Amino acid sequence: METNRLAAECDLAKGTVTGLVTTLERQQLVERERLGSPTGPSMRLTPAGLDTIEDVFPRFNAFEADMAAGLDQAQKEQLAHLLRQVITNARADRSPFEFSKQFGVVLTERRDLRRCALGAIDVER
Repeated sequence: METNRLAAECDLAKGTVTGLVTTLERQQLVERERLGSPTGPSMRLTPAGLDTIEDVFPRFNAFEADMAAGLDQAQKEQLAHLLRQVITNARADRSPFEFSKQFGVVLTERRDLRRCALGAIDVER
């Protein structure tokens, strides 16, 4: 799959996907291949990456089921609806960097955002 397509399907910035792929490539879970595509290199899972997916997905799905245990079908549908609304709101040009400007703090790097979230940067109106 090409980086641009993966970024679009995951609703992530291309640079974010590039960083993730670089990390996964170092872990030998994916590999890049240059196919002469005008949109850039493609990547594919290695056998180790496929093994990891086959191991992690069932455990993740079981974890999700445990988190929703005790909710009836109507509650699960309501939760899904509410989470979709949160995702919609997050996509509405509300980046953390833009949001931080409302509080008079200019965050220039992700580590600033993490420090702000942890209370290391005092944010006041």
